[in-house]
Amino acid sequence: MGRSERSVVELLREILLEAESISFSRFMEVALYDEAGGFFARGRGPSGRSDFVTSPETGSLFGLMVGKAIESLWLAQGSPEDFAVIEAGAGSGRLCREVLRSERGFRSAINYITVERSEALRQVQAETLGRYSNVSILADLPD
Repeated sequence: MGRSERSVVELLREILLEAESISFSRFMEVALYDEAGGFFARGRGPSGRSDFVTSPETGSLFGLMVGKAIESLWLAQGSPEDFAVIEAGAGSGRLCREVLRSERGFRSAINYITVERSEALRQVQAETLGRYSNVSILADLPD
């Protein structure tokens, strides 16, 4: 067990010593997002160099198909000038990039919002999506 994993284990032990129990949501918050050693805080994520791979990371086809579906929704709503897309758990930002790379009519109308709790993955998104002025990268949705 490496230093990062131990820090999460130690933190969980401290929580349990103080409270004698921990909710599942709190456990997952610590295990995934703790700044010192949480799974995603270490920059690990669905990028092919991790413990798992998500569909956007396997190639561009998934993102192109999602883009087609978004375009259909945009057209069904009468092609509004402002059209928000919110992607929760956006990881590396690759899905967003593939959706925006397509030369579809909705591209200028889209306001794409990625929501990612991991600071490390938000930094990856900033690099991946920096050229797009219509993308907002958030840690959480505002109330």
